[in-house]
Amino acid sequence: GKNRRTAGRVWVEPEGGEVLRTELSWEDPPQSAIVVEYGRDEGLGARVPRAMTERYRSDRGTVTGRATYTNYRRFQTAARVVD
Repeated sequence: GKNRRTAGRVWVEPEGGEVLRTELSWEDPPQSAIVVEYGRDEGLGARVPRAMTERYRSDRGTVTGRATYTNYRRFQTAARVVD
């Protein structure tokens, strides 16, 4: 519910410019960092998120969570306008 000063970093593959990793963090309580790691999915032909780690730290302790992502699929739709 309030503005928060944050810092961000992006790791980029130098040859093709693809994003490898991102990080967003802030120091105001609770101190936090969110890191997303990307990997290439050959089925889609693109980099996709592979894992996200979140860490929140305060005077009451630290909470860490990690999500992993798999089984990416491409969905297609079609539409036809009938007069």
